[in-house]
Amino acid sequence: MWYALAEVKLESPDQTRGVASMDGHLLVFVDKNPSAIQVLRAFAFGHKGAEDKVVRILRRETRMLSQRGAHLLPLDSWDACRKLSLELERLKVGAEDFEAVSSLPFDIFSLQINEGRVFKHRAFRVEGSEAPASIPQADISLQRQPLLAEMVEEITKRNGWPVPDEFSPFLAALDASRTEPLGDRVMIKGEKVGKVAVETPGGAEVRLTRAQLRAVARIYA
Repeated sequence: MWYALAEVKLESPDQTRGVASMDGHLLVFVDKNPSAIQVLRAFAFGHKGAEDKVVRILRRETRMLSQRGAHLLPLDSWDACRKLSLELERLKVGAEDFEAVSSLPFDIFSLQINEGRVFKHRAFRVEGSEAPASIPQADISLQRQPLLAEMVEEITKRNGWPVPDEFSPFLAALDASRTEPLGDRVMIKGEKVGKVAVETPGGAEVRLTRAQLRAVARIYA
């Protein structure tokens, strides 16, 4: 089993429109810089096979999400491990009172989603940042399976939600020009400290690792 993480990037501050139709495993981080991370899984005998499967999943997901103003940015494996190297306390939340989640002092919320409805969840508080990397699991089954949009609204009330950043226009431009050759859509501006500065013809510039750039090129092809 291989895992990959992809961060949700929104085109506008409309918090629910872009993610309401997501499926699978979603992690919501609500620190000073909120973020939403999709966890992807693939069965494969080696790294290359796993990468191919994850890219296919992301390509399908990005086409669906882009219609709602959201995009997925695959994380470099080092950044993914660092994001998950946390010592966590599992918070007790009932299976029926999901509204109470918005009042808890949690740092991470793990959601399992199917057809836009949340069927499992779990809230966590971060105790430290020196633990082995692990994926916070959603293990509380909900008696009433709310819409993901409802959960996002409750989380947003107290904790905020990721807002658009410099990656939003970059990924939107790549998605809108899928039929054009990649060389016409991405210009390399230089490399510094292990990251490559790339820019779209519209002027959106970001810095990506080589692994991220390779993945983005395949996903938004």
